[in-house]
Amino acid sequence: MKMNITYTNTLTSEEYNDIRASAGFKVIESSLAINGIKNSAFIVCARDGGKAIGMTRVITDYSHMVYIADVVVRPEYQGKGIGRQIMERVMDYINENIAPGQSKFISLVTADK
Repeated sequence: MKMNITYTNTLTSEEYNDIRASAGFKVIESSLAINGIKNSAFIVCARDGGKAIGMTRVITDYSHMVYIADVVVRPEYQGKGIGRQIMERVMDYINENIAPGQSKFISLVTADK
């Protein structure tokens, strides 16, 4: 599989639910997905030729609490370092924008599909 992976900071509710569904996660009501995306501090979306193939969101109080949500990569793209690239971008954002130089409590919780 030839890939042309790029990373953006945008994600539509349709892409959000499509990625979730591809990995066997529950689809979220569109209005809830829109609000979740809108209220995220930071989003990373991996794309292959424009198609959304992986994502995550950062939710924070901008003080010291950070929650990393919805880390999902389409199954056919797993094991290719895309999730790692997404998380590297997330950690760069957190370290540069949320209490730089200070201790932070970063939470990533796994969820049952």
